Amino acid sequence: MNNKETEELIKIFIEEAIDLLNAISSTLQQWSTDLSNKNYLENLKRDLHTLKGGARMVSQPELSALAHELESLCEALANDSLPIDREAYNLICETHDRMVMMIEVLSKKEKPLFTSDLIQKFKKKISVEKGGGCFNIPKKNYL
Repeated sequence: MNNKETEELIKIFIEEAIDLLNAISSTLQQWSTDLSNKNYLENLKRDLHTLKGGARMVSQPELSALAHELESLCEALANDSLPIDREAYNLICETHDRMVMMIEVLSKKEKPLFTSDLIQKFKKKISVEKGGGCFNIPKKNYL
């Protein structure tokens, strides 16, 4: 793929990512009023899965890894492997906000943001709740 094709693909991805992140934001706002409603988790997982795949297609491993971890957290919450609590909800919101910033940075063709701090929060959440190990968290610190 030449540079022009790559840039066009990234442009399309950014437009799709903005739509997905807006949908995720709406779902999070609705879910905040009823954290026990797991239907919202299914919506989140679907949108995150799509975002993850798109990020992989345009060689954005940091965004893809973050979407993967968030999708995995939503799966664990949906199947009762982890409790649905305000801490988990806040981590999901924080991760969503970081992904929004990552798309903004990508659209400006700036240096990608670090995600290692959020990856560490996922590790901590899992180790506290499950004794560690339910997610496949990358060993590498992403830039």
